[in-house]
Parts: sequence; C-alpha cells; structure tokens
Amino acid sequence: MEVFDTKTKTWAFLPSPGQEIGDSFEHYENVAVEGSIYVQSERKRKTYKLHKGKWRAADLALTMGCATMLPPLCRVIENVVYRYDSGDVTWYDFIDRLWRKVQGLEGKLPHSRNTDNYRLEDYGGKMVFLWEEHGHTKNVQNKTLVWCAEISLERRQRLEICGTSYCLLTSYCLFF
Repeated sequence: MEVFDTKTKTWAFLPSPGQEIGDSFEHYENVAVEGSIYVQSERKRKTYKLHKGKWRAADLALTMGCATMLPPLCRVIENVVYRYDSGDVTWYDFIDRLWRKVQGLEGKLPHSRNTDNYRLEDYGGKMVFLWEEHGHTKNVQNKTLVWCAEISLERRQRLEICGTSYCLLTSYCLFF
C-alpha cells in the first residue's frame, strides 16, 4: 500500500496491516479523519486505523455503528464522520466513542431499511442526501424518482450538530 504526502509531493510505502484485514486480492476502501487513515476490507469487514505509521484495530463503536463506515452511507464532511441509518443521520463523537443523532432532521428524510438506493455526499461542507423511489403510474410502468436534499450542518456545542434541510429537488428517470 502506498500513500501520497501532499506536503512533500512524494509517494511512500506504508506497512501492511497484515492478514487480519485481508489478503492481497481483496478490495479495500478508506477514509481520512482527524489525521488518521481508516482502511476497511470489503470481504472481512474489519476496519484498521493507520496513525503515525502504525496500524491498529479501529474503535469498535465506530465500526459497529456503521456496517460499512465508507460511502455511500457514511461520509466524512469537514472532518466529521456522518452516516445514514433508517431515516436518521448520525455523527461519530471520537471523544465519547459513540454515535450521536444530527438534530433538526426528524421526519425530513425517508425511513427505510433498504439502503441500496441512498447516498450521502459532501457538497462544499454541506451534506447532500440522495435517494430513489420506484413506482408505477398510469402511463409509465417503471418510474424512478431521484430525490436530493441539501442539508447545512452546524456544530452548536461539542455534543450537538444540527442539520437544516433547505432545498429538496426531484427529477425522474424512465426505464423501459
């Protein structure tokens, strides 16, 4: 595994986390938060943290709180890890090691366990939440509505992040 140092503009090899995380044929995903790199193997679903050149198992509450802490259901926005789960957006508190609910979004996002058609994105420090709804109309058999909610995020106290959804857009795609 290699990492690019943006200050020196050079590539450097990283030590391998070992067989615990996976083998050389496995697909890995990664995110960077608070000066550390989190790497998760797709098959074993184990997450490791690289900090100051050393690997260690990631915080259990972080990895258990998000079956996959990686996109599309989790996203790092301004150095905070957010996730979507069953209608709620939560953020990870690295100090208390637990997930906290983003306030102000109650009832404004879809509530479903089917997470295949949801996505969180960073949009210049704001969160964009995208989702699909499938349906049928009188004239169209397979109709897919694509929804987009733009959410501004504000940290009011150390223990509270508030979200305000101020833009809701939709378009539809027809599949024949």
